[in-house]
Amino acid sequence: MRNLAQDVEPAFESLSVQALVEEAYNSAVLNQGIRSARLHFDAARNPTLIDGDVAGLTLAFSEIILNALQANPANPEVNVRCAVSESTNSPAEVLIDFRDNGGGFVTGMAENAARPFFSTPNMGLGLSVAKNVVSGHHGSLEIRMPAKGESGCVRIHLPLTPHPTNAQTSLSE
Repeated sequence: MRNLAQDVEPAFESLSVQALVEEAYNSAVLNQGIRSARLHFDAARNPTLIDGDVAGLTLAFSEIILNALQANPANPEVNVRCAVSESTNSPAEVLIDFRDNGGGFVTGMAENAARPFFSTPNMGLGLSVAKNVVSGHHGSLEIRMPAKGESGCVRIHLPLTPHPTNAQTSLSE
């Protein structure tokens, strides 16, 4: 609730996206008590570093991963892809795609899933919290509608802070 109320002052530091994803995944798996879950992380060769609040971003990523695990409880799998997107028209950003192996979001749910206090029997406040945390990092959360036969995808956009190790790769649409 504090993350929704925006009264938490983040403490920014240099963070590895991969380490954040792994910590969030471990937290979500522990929260769900799932032993058969799998995480697949695809990133550039060099670690991608961002400036952010470790507790807030871990919570945000954990909420997204928790939803992904719940999308297919019989065979929970989370695929995370991280890349740097650069454009001459906008500042460089890190794109992080969280994809589950469930059926994806249905139209009404995708449009409302990140709204505060929107919930369904299978979805609570997690995406609202995640969206709020990401917004506090000058980023955005996007729920991508899957094409027929594809799984659900939540994309996080975060500003890229210049670090010598950040790889210059792009994430295809």
